[in-house]
Amino acid sequence: MNDLTFGADLNRLRGVIHRFPNSSNEICLTFNDGPSGYSTSRILDCLGKHEVHATFFCTGLQAQENPDLLRDILSAGHQVGSHSMTHPHFHQSPVPLVYREMSRSRTVLEQIGKSPVRLFRAPYGSFSWEVRPIGILIGMPYLIGWDIAPKAECAEEAADFILKETTPGSIILLRDGAADLETELSAQISRSAAQVIEIAIPKLLDKGFVFKTVGEQLARPNH
Repeated sequence: MNDLTFGADLNRLRGVIHRFPNSSNEICLTFNDGPSGYSTSRILDCLGKHEVHATFFCTGLQAQENPDLLRDILSAGHQVGSHSMTHPHFHQSPVPLVYREMSRSRTVLEQIGKSPVRLFRAPYGSFSWEVRPIGILIGMPYLIGWDIAPKAECAEEAADFILKETTPGSIILLRDGAADLETELSAQISRSAAQVIEIAIPKLLDKGFVFKTVGEQLARPNH
């Protein structure tokens, strides 16, 4: 068993959902770290062009800096989940800080978006043991991971990876920014995500995949 598999197994014990058991061709497209002034609007334009809905895991800090973009995400019919307030590494954080990061981010996102936030994705995927009980306590009981996350910097290579690895029930992760990196590099990653979906979405649709929000998948009786 490699370290990646072992980490995913531990996260499942912590109640993290990495994919949805599904006999149909439904998949989820998700974005971390936004909303971003560099790419969110372009991403929304592409999603709208193809009538695809996605789930955006936003930080409270970015939502405060770009409140209109958060509202644009929701008004376009997409779903918003929390990605913490300031993007710390939870495995290196005391429990009171984890609680504040989760609670504060949910409050900020709901105040700006006027929509309930029930999903949480930990920064770096570091779902420490206390995340689930805190999530249940504050009203974010659904912990969402992913099973598809391209590493390539080239948009074409990243899109090819998604097309090759995506299977029914997959949760795809892209980054609408990079909360842990300097501004210019974050902007580059943001723009790359927009380029990736412009390539990948039409090809995934051609392969018969159907895009759903995480909330839509959770609502299925057999999730």
